[in-house]
Amino acid sequence: MTYVMSDIHGYMNLFNSILRQINFTGEDVLYILGDVIDRGPDGIKILLKIMRSKNMFMLLGNHEYMMLRYYTGDIWERYYSLSAWVLEGGGPTKEQFDNYTESTQKRILRFLRKLPVERRVEINNRKYILCHSQPGVDSFKCNPMRMHGTGSRYENETEFSVWHRERIEDENFKNLTIIHGHTPVFSSSDTTPLENRIEIIRSRINLDCGCAAIGYNNNEYKGRLSCLRLEDMKEYYSETGN
Repeated sequence: MTYVMSDIHGYMNLFNSILRQINFTGEDVLYILGDVIDRGPDGIKILLKIMRSKNMFMLLGNHEYMMLRYYTGDIWERYYSLSAWVLEGGGPTKEQFDNYTESTQKRILRFLRKLPVERRVEINNRKYILCHSQPGVDSFKCNPMRMHGTGSRYENETEFSVWHRERIEDENFKNLTIIHGHTPVFSSSDTTPLENRIEIIRSRINLDCGCAAIGYNNNEYKGRLSCLRLEDMKEYYSETGN
């Protein structure tokens, strides 16, 4: 079976809750659409678990992108990126990462650098394009986008794809169903975090049910982690929000 989830945000207990529910085995495939790290306490441990797996496939999210900018950028990029990363919940990840050996750190960074920003799959004659926020390669080339709320342009198509929230409908996505995370479902509805369900609107599916997102009533909260089985569109939700 083929499963998709997004935005685990460092919560191994929620991740394991989903794996138990779907009875994940070596015969299944799991696509994880980025933001494995930050906010929760287990981001690096989850990354290492994914790296060891032969049938878990991860895409780059904006939180991994921020981590890469800090650890692989030049001195000025490191200086300016750290505060933004920590503000978005990168503190626990940085603390964990810095406690690993240099060889493990290099292995993790190599893994992150190789992550794609989008992936296409076909299940039961239905075509999907998977991404963290916005499938962007072709759209960005045709019309470089500006950052939401700032007016400045994205530096590259990777930054665009992991950050851009405004939904784009163009010929590149014709006859495709886009599956993404990044923007919690609660932000476009009146539901509370623990009431969030996977959102399916026309040719888009949003999997982000607010697992450790920030911003609900100006506090950090723990929503829940979701997972979708593509063969029959069955939905799964983590058993606990804490």
